[in-house]
Amino acid sequence: MGTDLGGIIIFIICITYGLVLQHLTGRRQNTDALVKAFIAIFATGWAIHIVLFTRMAPESSRTLTDWLMIVYFSAQYTLEMFVAKTIAFKGMAGEILRESQLLFSALITTYYIAIITSALVIFHFVSRWAYGRRWLLRRKNIRAASEGSSHIFLGVCKASILLASDIRSAGCDGKIIFIDLPDSSDSPKGISIWDIISRFFFTEKNNEQIEADVILKADKRMRGLLPWLQNPANSVYILSDDQDRNIKLAEALWQMEGATPEQQFKCRIYCHAAKDGIASVYSSVTDIRDRLTFVDSSFLAVESLKSHNSAETYPVSYVKKAKDSRSGKLLGYIESDFNCAIIGFGETGHEALKFLYEFGAFVGKDKEKIPFRCHIFDQNASLAAGELKRKIMFPAEEEIVFRDCSVESDIFWDSLGQVIHKMNYIIVCLGNDQTNLKTAAEIAEFAIRKGRDPHDNFIIAFRQQEFSLLDKETTEKANRTFGGCLKPFGMLKDIWTLRVIKADNITALAKKFYCSYLSATSQADAETAWAERLTRLQSDDYATRNKARRQIYQDYSDCLHTITKRALSSPDTAEVARLILPRNIGSQHIEKGQCTSEDASILEYLAIGEHLRWNASHLILGYRYAEETSDLKCTHSCIVPYDELSEEMKHYDWLVVRNSL
Repeated sequence: MGTDLGGIIIFIICITYGLVLQHLTGRRQNTDALVKAFIAIFATGWAIHIVLFTRMAPESSRTLTDWLMIVYFSAQYTLEMFVAKTIAFKGMAGEILRESQLLFSALITTYYIAIITSALVIFHFVSRWAYGRRWLLRRKNIRAASEGSSHIFLGVCKASILLASDIRSAGCDGKIIFIDLPDSSDSPKGISIWDIISRFFFTEKNNEQIEADVILKADKRMRGLLPWLQNPANSVYILSDDQDRNIKLAEALWQMEGATPEQQFKCRIYCHAAKDGIASVYSSVTDIRDRLTFVDSSFLAVESLKSHNSAETYPVSYVKKAKDSRSGKLLGYIESDFNCAIIGFGETGHEALKFLYEFGAFVGKDKEKIPFRCHIFDQNASLAAGELKRKIMFPAEEEIVFRDCSVESDIFWDSLGQVIHKMNYIIVCLGNDQTNLKTAAEIAEFAIRKGRDPHDNFIIAFRQQEFSLLDKETTEKANRTFGGCLKPFGMLKDIWTLRVIKADNITALAKKFYCSYLSATSQADAETAWAERLTRLQSDDYATRNKARRQIYQDYSDCLHTITKRALSSPDTAEVARLILPRNIGSQHIEKGQCTSEDASILEYLAIGEHLRWNASHLILGYRYAEETSDLKCTHSCIVPYDELSEEMKHYDWLVVRNSL
């Protein structure tokens, strides 16, 4: 009778435990209760097994090794309880349990509770997956999928969490949906207790930080997403660091199983991948290139150097600008060379070189390009040089110097020591935040020891993905010591924003430049022409697509280069430019109107500077000079010195100056 009553009590305890735990888990799929239950049960089972195995070993013969074995096997057998396995009821352990009713009751209760916990974990996981499918296919949500402008994130990562938070803070309409996908690796993996804990519990903890309307689980086929992919107003974001996987996921959406020809893919996909990698091929040949945007975090990091409303991180702030000795009026040209260095030549380093080469193209007093020299330090600089020369046409070999060395080597510091005294701009991008900060501070100290004045046209910009409080304090302290030359850039919280990845603000400004060009050439409606050019960007014809690409690039660069032009001229120059520069392109001549010879000279310097930027940008895009302009061969007849241009071609440079000022 006592045994039956004990069994009933144990049964009631287990059932009550299961109901309470399921209630605490709740509809919101909170795993806190499961985590706490697992820890409590494991600790209880561990203690019971230690007591049991202690009784099995004679007290007189217990050594340190025996105690360690007891602790180890107690933990092992406790974990086995969660998969309905135990040896405690066999052999000597079984005999001891039969002698101690209390110990037996405690162990058997813990055993069944452990099994119930495991069952609830499995149920929790399966229900979350099923809930995800049900949620996507609910009638009201399908209606929302076609009517709203939802933001769908495939995968949970740092970038997606930051972007979702930015979307929420911006007050954007539509739902924010996270779909936590399983690991897509094809290689078989063993499943351990730690895998279960880390993938299930810890992931859930991270999910609590996500600004989302719903977080769903989905299988690799992502069934249920199809209605959401057919609304052009919806956006899908695939932003993990695994760029190959991102592209495969984008392809899976494009070729979703079960979709009919009528169920066309219409939403916009933002896929994190390097633009110079396989993404460049995909963006050229896929059928969805007009709906697929590759987001390059390295490109965005360097773009953040251009995002300031001032010239704080522009090369123009770190060269000697010509001024009138009496009035202090800026004269539009540069009186010094521009020397720069890039430490680390990965994806960010490549983008940094493009930025420095284009925005470091300045005109000197003699109306020629001032000397440009960039020193690139990397362990594999020679290999990178070959890849770079394949893509970019630099006119002078001496402009780019590659050095194979690491920042820890004597070669690096010896080489840097030879040029540090005339350095203007240094970018550190070694692939690790702490290494970047450490190297930047060491270079600043080294420069001062070598006699370089940090206050005299000198900046060290270093890549920082996450800027902790300690990093901020360290940088501020270093800047107080080294003259404020250290500038972090490319922080994740700054680049993973809707404004940055969609670039709506810069697009609007670029459109204004294009509109002014159309107005000057008496062409048709600007909005229509802009849309047509975007359409040409998706053309199957390589030459057509290439032409549209470089033209759009010029409009974007013109917008960003306005800061440089304004930094080289005084406010009164801007007023003169608005009054005297022509709005329309004449036949062969430029009518500058009535102005002083000084104003005319300044405006001409700015126009020459614009042409130098234009030349540099085309070289970056892989173009070279030829008598015949061909977007198929990537050649252009205007990649020449300013004096060799026709008057009509010069007029385009003057037009950009007018719009910039």
